[in-house]
Amino acid sequence: MIQALPNLVLSDNLCDKSTLSQPHEGTKICFTSPQGAEMVEFCQMHCNPGKEYSNHNEAMYECSAATGWLWQVRHYRPGGMSVFMSVNVGVCSSALIDPFAAVVASGLTITMSGPVDMAAIETEMKDYLIDYNLCTLPCQVGNIDLQIDPLARVGPWAKNARSNSRVLMSIQLFSYADESLITPTNTVQMEWVRLAGELREVLTTLEQPGGIGLTVQGVDMVLHAENMQISPPSLGCQQGEILEGIQCRQCGPGTYYDVYESDCRPCPYATYQDEPAQTECKPCKEGTTTPGMSARNSTECQAFAECNCGIHPCKLTDSAGYVCDCLDGYQEEDNAGELLCKDIDECMQPDICPNAACYNRPGTYSCQCLPGFEEPNCIDIDECQYVGFCPNNSQCTNTPGSYNCTCLPGHYGPNCEGKHNFIYLSLTIFIPKIEFKKWLETGLTV
Repeated sequence: MIQALPNLVLSDNLCDKSTLSQPHEGTKICFTSPQGAEMVEFCQMHCNPGKEYSNHNEAMYECSAATGWLWQVRHYRPGGMSVFMSVNVGVCSSALIDPFAAVVASGLTITMSGPVDMAAIETEMKDYLIDYNLCTLPCQVGNIDLQIDPLARVGPWAKNARSNSRVLMSIQLFSYADESLITPTNTVQMEWVRLAGELREVLTTLEQPGGIGLTVQGVDMVLHAENMQISPPSLGCQQGEILEGIQCRQCGPGTYYDVYESDCRPCPYATYQDEPAQTECKPCKEGTTTPGMSARNSTECQAFAECNCGIHPCKLTDSAGYVCDCLDGYQEEDNAGELLCKDIDECMQPDICPNAACYNRPGTYSCQCLPGFEEPNCIDIDECQYVGFCPNNSQCTNTPGSYNCTCLPGHYGPNCEGKHNFIYLSLTIFIPKIEFKKWLETGLTV
C-alpha cells in the first residue's frame, strides 16, 4: 500500500502541538523562544519518575520555517553543522538496571612454540578459568584482549624463529550483586567492593612459579603473570547499555547501541528496532522506508508515493517538493531527472589512506595497513631493529614498508653464505720529499 508522507502544519497557525505525540507514561513540555529574528517552537520530552526516555539524545523537538513547519530534531554533524531530522517520539520505560563490578588484569604475557589463532587463545583462557573452578558464579569472564608483542617480532633468519612468539594479554572479570544480599546494613555499593575483592583473588591464582602451561591447537604455550597489574574496581554495563551514575540504562526500542560512540542512537531511515539493548537496527524490505528515524516496528516500513530515499531522509523544498537529503558519505546525483543519493568513493581521493589499502564502504571507508606498516596510523616497521630479518654476514637497511640486506665485504650469494677465496692486501709506499717533488714535476707514476 502506498502511503502519504506526514502532512505539513500550515504556517498560518505555525506549529500545532497536538500533531506531536507525547511518550506513554511521560509528557512533553513546550515553549516558544526567539532565535534571532524568528520565533521557534520547542517541545521537550519527559518521563514520569522511575522511568527513562529511550531517545535521551533526541528529546528536544523544534518547529519553525527552518523545519518546514514539521516537528523535527536537530542533529549536529562533524564541524558544527546541524541538520533537522524527523524522529519518532521515544518511549518511557523502567530500563535502569544495576551495573556489574569489574577488575582488569594487564601485563600478562603468553609465550608459544608456534603460530596460534588469537580467538583460540581467548577461548582456551576462558575455559581454563571456568574448568578449573577459578571463576565460578557470580564471577564471569569478560573481555580478553590479545595483541602480538611488537618487541618479540623476529625475522625468518632468526634461529628457532617462532611466529607470534609472544602475546600480550589482559583479562576482565566481573560480577553482579545478588539482590537477596542487599540490606540496609549491606548496601549494593558495599557488595560491589566485596565482589571486586573476590575477583582480585581469582586473578592472583594466575601467579604461578614458571608460569602456567597450556596447549592450544597442538601448540605448547606458557602464561606468565609475574608482571601482572590488577586495576582498581570499576562499574560497567553490557553492550546495549550505557552507564548513568551507578546504574545502567538499556537502549530502548527504536534505538541501537553505537559501539564507537558508546551511546544510544536512533535507528536511521529505512531501519527499525523492536527490541531493547541491541547493537544494530533491522533493515526495512527493499523498496520501503520509514517516515522518520527511530522506528520501533516493521509496520513503519512503507512505500511512500512522494519520496522513497531508502536510508536517506526526505526533505521538503519549495521548488521540487520532497527530495532526498543525502547522508554524510553520499552525494546528490541526477539520474534521468531524478535526484538520487550516490555513495562517495573516498578511495578515489589521493592519499586518503597513507601507507594503507583503502576499502570503500557505503557512506564511509576503511584503511588497512600495507605489509611493512603497522597500527597506529600505519607507521613504517623498522625491521632492522629486530633479530633475524637478514642472514649472517650481511647488513640490514630499513626502507619505507620494507628492508634490504647487503652482503658484507668478502661474502656473496643470495644468502651471503658464499665467501671469496682471496685476501685483501694493503700496500704503503714511502717516497722521499725530493723524489716526490720530481714525481709531481715529471708526472712519473709508481
